[in-house]
Amino acid sequence: MRYLKRQVILLVVLFLTVLPCVSADIGETLVYVDPQISHAALGSTFEVNVSIANVRGLYAYEFKLYYNTNLLDGVEVRLPKGHFLEPVDPVKIWICKLEIDDDFNSTHGRVWVAVGLFCPETGNYGSGALATITFRVINSGSCTLDLCKEDKLDRVILVNKNAEEMAFEVRGGYFDCDTEEHEIVVFLEVPSHLIPGESANINVAVQNGGQSDETNVLLQLLINGNVVNSTEINLLPVSSSENLSFRWRSLDEAKYNVTAYAPSLTGENSVLNNLESKMVLVSHVIQVPMHFLTIQEAIQAANLGDTIHVSPGTYYEHVVINKAVTLAGENMTNTIIDGSGTWRVVQIRKSWMYGCMMQVGKVTARISGFTIQNGFVGVHVESNDNTIEDNIIKNCDYGVYLFQDVERNVIRRNTITTNECGIICDWGTRDNMVYHNNFINNTGQAVNKGKTTWNYIDKGNYWSDYNGTDADKDNIGDYSYEINATQGARDASPLMSKYACVLGDLNDDGGIDVLDLDIAAASFRSFPRHPQWNPAADINIDGKVNIIDIALIAKTSEKHSDVNDVLSPIDAFELLAPWIGTASLIILITVAIVYVKHRGRQSPEELTEPEVHV
Repeated sequence: MRYLKRQVILLVVLFLTVLPCVSADIGETLVYVDPQISHAALGSTFEVNVSIANVRGLYAYEFKLYYNTNLLDGVEVRLPKGHFLEPVDPVKIWICKLEIDDDFNSTHGRVWVAVGLFCPETGNYGSGALATITFRVINSGSCTLDLCKEDKLDRVILVNKNAEEMAFEVRGGYFDCDTEEHEIVVFLEVPSHLIPGESANINVAVQNGGQSDETNVLLQLLINGNVVNSTEINLLPVSSSENLSFRWRSLDEAKYNVTAYAPSLTGENSVLNNLESKMVLVSHVIQVPMHFLTIQEAIQAANLGDTIHVSPGTYYEHVVINKAVTLAGENMTNTIIDGSGTWRVVQIRKSWMYGCMMQVGKVTARISGFTIQNGFVGVHVESNDNTIEDNIIKNCDYGVYLFQDVERNVIRRNTITTNECGIICDWGTRDNMVYHNNFINNTGQAVNKGKTTWNYIDKGNYWSDYNGTDADKDNIGDYSYEINATQGARDASPLMSKYACVLGDLNDDGGIDVLDLDIAAASFRSFPRHPQWNPAADINIDGKVNIIDIALIAKTSEKHSDVNDVLSPIDAFELLAPWIGTASLIILITVAIVYVKHRGRQSPEELTEPEVHV
C-alpha cells in the first residue's frame, strides 16, 4: 500500500510538471531539471542538471532551485565543462552567484546561480546544461526540485544582449528515494583538521532506511582500523536512527582514518552505505602539497583560524576563500597562483558553498607570500576585515577589486604591476586602507569610488607614473598623487622609490625594533585558534609563535630586502645559524621582559596545552 501510494503521487507530480511543456509550442525555450525524475538510495549522492533548450541569443540567466532539506543535503553546484553559456573568449564571463544554502528556511534549501557574458560576446544559441547540482540523500521519501517562474523575487530570468527578458517555459524535477525491505545507512561527522592537542566530537549515526524494523544492530567507530567505541541497538524501528558520540584528541601530527561501520543485516542487499570513512589531519599547519594537492582542497579542510602554508610551485587554480584562514605562500617570487587567463584568481567571499561546506558572515582572511597572476581579477574581495599583503599581483584586467560596500580591508606591501587596472575600490566601499604598495606600469593605476585611506604613518604608495619632486629627500613626494581628481581621491604621501618589504615589520613602520618584538611577544606560545594568536607573528609559518619567530624578527633588522628579493622565512633561518650564538642571550632577556608584561593577560589554562590521549 505504501509503495502504491508513492507511485500515485509520483504520477500526479509528473503530470503537473509535464503539462506546461505539452501545451507549449514546439521549439519554445524551456528551462528544466534533467533528469526530470531522480532515484537514489539512502546515504548515496546523485546529480541533476538545470538545462535549457531552444534558446536564441542567451546572454545572461538567473535561477533558484528549492529542495526539501529533510530529505536532501546540497553538496555542490558547478558549471560543468562545456556548459551552455561558455564564452568564445574564456575571460568574458561573470559568475554572479554559484551557491548552495542548506539553511535557506526551516524546511527547504536553495541553489542560486546567476551567470552573464561580457562584450564582445553576442549570446549563445541552442540547448545545453547551465549548471550541475549534487545532492546527498539523508532520509527516505520523495520531494520536488522546484524551479519558479512566476514569483517576482525567485523566478527564472533569461536575458538577451539588449538586456531584454526572454520568453520561456519552466519544468521542475522530482526525487524519490529507493527503499528495500532491509536497509541501514551510516553517517559520520568529524572535523577534517585539528590542531595537536585539540579535542573534537566524532558523531556517528545509523538509520533504518528499509521497510522493516531491525534488531541487534551493531554500530562501531574505528580510528586507523582500531575500534574505539561501539554500541549494540536492540531495536531500530523503520525511519528511526541512533547516535554514537566520541570525544577524541591526539598529540601526534598525522593523518587519521576515521570510520563508522555497521555490519550488514540478514537480507540486506545493498551494503555500500553501511560504512563511511573520512580522513582527519592533525597538524599545526595545513601544508600544500604535502597534505593536500591543491590550495582549494586545503581551504575546504581548514577550520576557522587555521594557517595554510603553500610550498613553492605554480598552482593553476581559481581559489575561493570562504572562511577566516591565513593563506601563506613560502615566497612571493616562486609560489604562484595562476588563473590561466580566466575569471578571479583569488576570491574572498562573504557567503559561499564549496563542496559540502557553508560559511556565512565575517571572513577575515589573510593572504600573503604569492605571485597572483593571469586572470580577469587577481584578488576579488567581497567581505570585510581581510588583509592582502606581501604579494605580487600581475597580468590581470583588475589587480585588486574591492567589491561594493566592503569595509576595513587592508591592502599593503604588495607589488601590483602590468594590469589593466591596478586596484579598484567600488561604490560604497569605506574605511579600507591601501598603503606601502608598489603600483608599477598598470594601464590605469587605481580607481577609487568609495572612501579609502591611501597612506599610513605618513607613508603612502609608490606610483611608477608619479612625476613629483622630493625637495627634502625624505623619500616622500612633495605633491599628492591624484587618483580620482573628480572625487578628491589622492595619495597625500606618495613614495619616491619602491617600498621594500621587511620580514618581521609587524607594526608597518618600515623597520624592526623592540615594538615589533613586543607585538610578537604578546602572542608568544600561541597557535591557531588560541585567544592570543596573531598569524603575522608566525614568521616561519609553522603554526606556532615561539623563540624561533622572535629570533627571525631580530635577525631581519640587519637586512632590509629589496622588493624583488624578499627575504623568505627559510632564507632568514639560514642566516640565523651563525648569529644565534652571540645574540640569543640578548633576545631571550628581551623576550622574557616583554613576555612577562603580557603574560598577565592570559590565564594559565590558555597557555598550557591540555593532556592529550587517543
